[in-house]
Amino acid sequence: MRLPSTAALIELWDVGYDRDPVDRGLLMLEAAVGGESDPADFSIGARDRLLLELRSRLFGPRVDAVESCPACAALLEFDF
Repeated sequence: MRLPSTAALIELWDVGYDRDPVDRGLLMLEAAVGGESDPADFSIGARDRLLLELRSRLFGPRVDAVESCPACAALLEFDF
């Protein structure tokens, strides 16, 4: 797996901005494994594993998240 350059990441952002999440994930995988094989042919588990590996290599292993409760609108912050 190769890491996309900063310029490539910005281009992927522009290209994938109005696409659904699955298509955005496939775009990222194509940039990371492009030429070796077609990510659309991978199992969902293999794609998810590769996307998590790519995310970890780009941004580190920790995920910080924020979400608002649909019932009370309280802001929830968590990490894993």
